[in-house]
Parts: sequence; C-alpha cells; structure tokens
Amino acid sequence: MSLAQRDLPRASSGQAMTEFVVMTSGVLLVLFLIVPGLAKLLDMSFQTQVMARYVAWERTVWYDNGDQPGETTEPGYDIAIRSDAAISGTAEKRLLTFSSVPQTLSASDVSGIATGEKHALWRWSNGQQMLSGGGLTGGSLSPQETPSFAYDVLEVYNDGMDLLMTPLTMLKIQNDDDFLQVAHPQDNYFTPNVTASVNLGNGGLETIDGRGFLGPEYLPSGLTMRANSAVLADGWNAQGDHHFKERVDDFAIGTMMDNAVVNAAIDVIGLFEPSFNDVDFGYVGIEPLPDADVDCDFGFCYFDE
Repeated sequence: MSLAQRDLPRASSGQAMTEFVVMTSGVLLVLFLIVPGLAKLLDMSFQTQVMARYVAWERTVWYDNGDQPGETTEPGYDIAIRSDAAISGTAEKRLLTFSSVPQTLSASDVSGIATGEKHALWRWSNGQQMLSGGGLTGGSLSPQETPSFAYDVLEVYNDGMDLLMTPLTMLKIQNDDDFLQVAHPQDNYFTPNVTASVNLGNGGLETIDGRGFLGPEYLPSGLTMRANSAVLADGWNAQGDHHFKERVDDFAIGTMMDNAVVNAAIDVIGLFEPSFNDVDFGYVGIEPLPDADVDCDFGFCYFDE
C-alpha cells in the first residue's frame, strides 16, 4: 500500500460534519420554517371554505330586511332579520378569530373582527400576523331567482291575482296586498363568495435594504384566498305566531269581508240581534285545537272547555 493511500482517510476527516451543517442550515432549517407556514396557509384556506358554507346557511335562517315579503319588515314581531353585513360580521367573528378563552355570544357577535382579535395561531415565524382581513364579498349573498319553471308559472299567477285585487283595493274592500297570492319567498338561491387576505409582507422575507428575499417582482405583498358555496333554501316557512298568521290569512276568503262596510253592517244588525256581534269574517285562528268536546247552540259551535 502506498503512502498516498494510507493518508487518504486522514485528509477527509470532518467531511460528514460539514455536510450535516450545510444540510441543516440550507435545507432542514428552511423546511422548519416553510412547513409550519404552509400548514397555517392550508388552515386559512379551509376556514375560508367553512366561512362560505356558514354564510350560505345563515341566510336560510335569517330574513334580509327588504328582500323578502312585506310581513318580514314589520317591527315588533318575532321575525329573525339580519343584513348581509351582519351575517358576514358573525362569520368573521367566529371563524377568523381565535383565543385561548372561549367567547360568549353577544351583540358584538355581528361586529366582525375587532382590533387585536385576529386569529392568534395564524402568525409568521417572526410573530407577525398573517391575516390582513376577510369576509363576504359585497353583493354576493343577494337572493337569486329559484331556477325552476314552476316559479315562472307561480309568478304569472301572482301577477294575475294582483291585477284582480286592484279594484277591490281601490274600493277599500281588500287591503292585503298578498291576498290569494303565494307570497312565500321566490328568490331562494344563494351563491356567496368570501375571501381571506394573507399579508405576505409580514413574513420577514426581506433583506436589509427592504427588498424581498426573492425580489419584489417575485414576492407579492398579499395573497387572497377565495371560496364559494351555494344553497337552495326552497319551501314555505314561517317564524312565530304573527308570521304564521300573515302567511295563512292570504288564503282565508273571509278576510275579504273584514272591511269598513261589512263591519258597519254587522254593527247595525247587532242592534237587533246581539249574537250577530260575535261574527268575525276576518278571524284566522292559529291556536292549537283544544282537546275538548264541541258544544253547539243557536247555530254557533264552541269547544266545551
């Protein structure tokens, strides 16, 4: 064995340590920084999808004041009403914020993300906040016409009944604009679009002179995540006693007799026949039927309670 062959192992000592240091600083350290950030970005993308589904569902729960039949705009009744902005605010509050202490629901639940309440786990390795904002895209939750031929037929019917009721309304015989019409919402198709904005400028990938680590032409200042959803909230619905009565009495023919002329006639006849004062053509009962026998006398029937 030659002298050069005997000295070869001694010349290469420390090579493995050098490779390990280079691998750690050049590859593993980068992975340690990238993997958590990528996981947080994926979590933000998932939460954006959840937010899109959330606002779609919430629109089926709450009426939008002004976009639905007239009875939903009457104040003082138990109709659940929220604007698109309120629905977006509660989605942001519940899905784009996080704290170690559970938060109770309150009036501020619809206020969106307050200062200092952004998601505590969505932070870059330097501690800066990743989320710069997010929520419902304006106008994307507006109701759309239900895609069905049956609703086209229903609209023709409602227009015809509206024309028929015009002279009765002028004569003060009928004051219900929805009389004999199918007045439940016909715009029941919702396709909301939501976004979540990521502030890449907080990531710490800058050099001393302020230029991006990859150069400003390759590193944008922000990233916008988008998600869409859709829901068809079709069907007849009512919220509370008042809302139910408003829906039902549109098809109670007797309500057409509830006008000043007929009521005056009832008062006159009631002077000669007192029992006639109990006649109420416009009454629509919404109380549950009692579990009792029926007692009838003189043409009137009552539950024997």
